[in-house]
Amino acid sequence: MKRFFIKQVVILLIVVWMIGCGGRETAVSEIQSTLDKALASPYESAISQVTVQITMIFEDLQETTATGDGETVLQISQTVAYGLGTLLTSNEHILLITHDHWPHGVPATVQFFHTTGSFLLEMSGESLYQHLLFRDSGTLILEAPTALTTLVPAATMTIDTAQLQVGDTVEVIQRTQEDRQKTVVTSAQILSIDTQNRVPLLTLRSQDGSSVEPGDSGGGVWKNGRFVGNMWFTVRYEQEQANQTRLVSTDLSQAAGFTNLVIELSTIAVEAKEAPALTPDTAS
Repeated sequence: MKRFFIKQVVILLIVVWMIGCGGRETAVSEIQSTLDKALASPYESAISQVTVQITMIFEDLQETTATGDGETVLQISQTVAYGLGTLLTSNEHILLITHDHWPHGVPATVQFFHTTGSFLLEMSGESLYQHLLFRDSGTLILEAPTALTTLVPAATMTIDTAQLQVGDTVEVIQRTQEDRQKTVVTSAQILSIDTQNRVPLLTLRSQDGSSVEPGDSGGGVWKNGRFVGNMWFTVRYEQEQANQTRLVSTDLSQAAGFTNLVIELSTIAVEAKEAPALTPDTAS
């Protein structure tokens, strides 16, 4: 594979020399395009199709007393949080899997967008959270709203974390640095597999040096096109500069690993919600 890249670059550089300065930008663009295609995951399209961008809007209503006439004023402050989610099929049900460190409480409004940035659906947070099936410190699973499943397909293949090994290469979907309304699939290597609060924890290192940023949480982690977990958080370090401390992103991140038990519990929860209520006639 490396030899292939080198040959392509040499050929394109010869073209630059032959056509002169007028074609330099075109040739360089062709080189970058060749490299991008070679590095792109063959599963990028499939992963992107089953991924949604999520925006949650939280509202906090506060009463304040204005000075002077003592009039009570209601103020609404909004907090907007961003993340990603994956639609996954379990038996005949479709689940929405994302991270579980959204702000506390139920959002006032939830919006879903395609990975290209196009709008899909808006609903109240109360309506969405009625579909809640499972949550732990790393993962939030809901029954996907019907209106969303008609717009976005669902993945069918998963891998339990127990089948992963240190050194494995996985795919990670995240928002692009240039346009946070669009996504890209990158590769990462598993550095360690641990457990934190009984949740499988995958420590990853990006293979292209990119960092996971706020808004990327909840994005799927995949191995050969099979869902293995969701992005949890990025690893940063503090840097002192000009008497100020700032957080610097790294190429390290951590994801909540996926287990078959979680999907089984979520499926049981869906089916329990669908079961008819017991009556004196049926309880016997």
